[in-house]
Amino acid sequence: MNNFKSTAKFVWSWFRIEKKYFFLTIFFTLILFSLQVAMPIFFKKIIDIASDENITKNVRTQNILQVFYFIIAVALWNNFCWRFIDVFANKFTFALKRKILTASFSYLNLHSYRFFTDNLTGSLIKRLNRFIWAMEWIFASIYYDLWWLIFVVISTSLIIFYQNFYIWLFFLSYIIIFWIVAFFLTKPMLIDRKRFIENDTRFGWYIADVITNNFNLTLFANHTKEMNTFSRMLDENILLQKRYYLKSSILFWIIGLIFTLSDIAIYYLVLRFWWSSYISLWVFILVVSYQYQLWNRIFNLPSIIKRFNEIMADINDMKEILDKPHEIQDIENASVLDVNKWKIEFNKVTFKYHHAWDEVLQNFTLTINPGEKIALVWVSGSWKSTIIKILLRLFNLDSWRILIDGQDISQVTQESLRKNISLVPQVPILFHRSLFENISYPLENATLDEVIEASKKAQCHKFIAHQELGYDTLVGERWIKLSWWERQRVAIARALLENSKILLLDEATSSLDSESEILIQKAIEKAMHGKTTIAIAHRLSTIMKMDRIVVLDKWKIVEDWTHEELLKNSNWVYYKLWDIQSWWFIWE
Repeated sequence: MNNFKSTAKFVWSWFRIEKKYFFLTIFFTLILFSLQVAMPIFFKKIIDIASDENITKNVRTQNILQVFYFIIAVALWNNFCWRFIDVFANKFTFALKRKILTASFSYLNLHSYRFFTDNLTGSLIKRLNRFIWAMEWIFASIYYDLWWLIFVVISTSLIIFYQNFYIWLFFLSYIIIFWIVAFFLTKPMLIDRKRFIENDTRFGWYIADVITNNFNLTLFANHTKEMNTFSRMLDENILLQKRYYLKSSILFWIIGLIFTLSDIAIYYLVLRFWWSSYISLWVFILVVSYQYQLWNRIFNLPSIIKRFNEIMADINDMKEILDKPHEIQDIENASVLDVNKWKIEFNKVTFKYHHAWDEVLQNFTLTINPGEKIALVWVSGSWKSTIIKILLRLFNLDSWRILIDGQDISQVTQESLRKNISLVPQVPILFHRSLFENISYPLENATLDEVIEASKKAQCHKFIAHQELGYDTLVGERWIKLSWWERQRVAIARALLENSKILLLDEATSSLDSESEILIQKAIEKAMHGKTTIAIAHRLSTIMKMDRIVVLDKWKIVEDWTHEELLKNSNWVYYKLWDIQSWWFIWE
């Protein structure tokens, strides 16, 4: 019940944004329903006038025509009301859809790096689409199904009460029994619907994962294995769906039985009253017409509740994500990072991933002076990129702080922090857009000449120029149209164009051949000029000219010198690493 209240408040928080159109739709729906409920009364009035023997033929004809003209006016108003409802409902729906999509897209993209590593993209998109659909449907259900049902029940009950108390008492008893049965039978369906949604989301994850990584399926010839897994998950998905719809069928059967028995009972009761002259023939016809109208609506109640449960479950599924606080948030009144000298200080930093048993960094202290170029070399450990991630504030620190020009990065806006840092990642990430859009992404108004200049420095202009569409060439989903070294060159060109004063290189040349590495290394040397640079290095040949090389064993700094100084002692770790790798790159 609390979950329903929470979801209902969540829905209203969206609806009230466009409450003007919401209430206008409800208002004209109320008028429409009033007119429809009133129609049998007008026809009863015509019958009463026609059967009245105490008035002349001319008076009878005149009175009937007056009622008939009024019925025509009501019918016209009925049509106008539908048009008004269409206009305001559409305005509400389109405005709501735009605001939901905008707010949800923004909120999702402000979630942390960890959030997107824990949630598959396909499942998030599926949840968002179901959420949009559900919000549209719940509005339609409120103003048409639910509002119509409530109004018809109340208005019909009042009219029947005015005609005969005992018939009204039967109506009231039936409605109460019906609601009790419907409530207790539909409550478990909400749980089944939630289970189905969770399973359907997992099934969607699986399909998206296999299709996205189809190359692995082909490479390892595992089509049969994946089809077996697909069949197993599909059977489980269908089983849950069948269980849900079976309970729905049982509910409809019970409701249908109650409906049939009640139908028989009301006809018998009204006939007895008419036969015993407690009511007139015209009252009998009026009650039967309202009974049919009311029964028709109440009989649809299980369908309404079933759809309503599905809608609420879909909304609640997305609500859980939108209610989830952002892991990384700017503090209130966070300042904008003011970078002048570009000095970086790691001050007794301790950090560990939630899934890691031990700290990745413990009391890690490192100072990088303005314009200094340092390389980080790990002897062991699997957390080579952690320093870059925490410097970009993709994670919050467990203790102490990181300073840039004396400013704590946790006290400045994330946007201003990242705008002052250029990154060339180990795994290039590109949009399924044109090469021009990918390279110019950091600068909104970058020109083609600027993009070409950066591409030439990154040694990727030549292969781009050979494409049929040149810089308008799409890179493909997950960059499938580019080779690994082409992707990495594009990522380097993007960082060169951004030209931030802090440059991070996460094994930026690890996937390049020796010839390309030499060319790009020259470009990187130009890009590093006058910038504070941190390079994560695996291939030591790429860091020989760095100002400092910091060697780490897990989270401890064991050596910190220039390349030449580190090679003076054969017992040092760097010397041994260099001895191993130099033999290989001499022969490359």
